[in-house]
Amino acid sequence: MPVVYVTADVAGAKESPVYAILELRKKIDAITMPEGYHIKQHTASLPDSDRRFSMKWDGEWHITYEVFRDLGIAFAWCWC
Repeated sequence: MPVVYVTADVAGAKESPVYAILELRKKIDAITMPEGYHIKQHTASLPDSDRRFSMKWDGEWHITYEVFRDLGIAFAWCWC
């Protein structure tokens, strides 16, 4: 599938990528493509098709997401 990589680094008062991504998610959700659809954003999965624009949050965000997901599952399992 065709791909475009966008990279960035966060510095300043909000150095964690989580805060920047949460703000960007809202802005990207507000974009309406000329064909009338919205860009689908993926956190843990890859896009299924290249028929519509979509994006995959990856890199440090993906690692952060997996760690918190797995820790949450582990803590929930321990408390059962």
